[in-house]
Amino acid sequence: MDEALDKLAAYLADRLGKKLSGSKVALGELTIEVKRNDIPAVIETLRDDPFCRFGCLIDICGVDYPE
Repeated sequence: MDEALDKLAAYLADRLGKKLSGSKVALGELTIEVKRNDIPAVIETLRDDPFCRFGCLIDICGVDYPE
């Protein structure tokens, strides 16, 4: 399963470019990092891209990195 998630992570890195700040596969899940302003475009890509076709948003988390 991690191989499929690694493939998806590579695809998203290519497809999203600078909108994707980072990604990580851990415990059988793919986590991607995007900036706040890019969330709508990334969600639309995950939903509409024929390779992705995500149908449900399960989790969205926010982190504040104070300077």
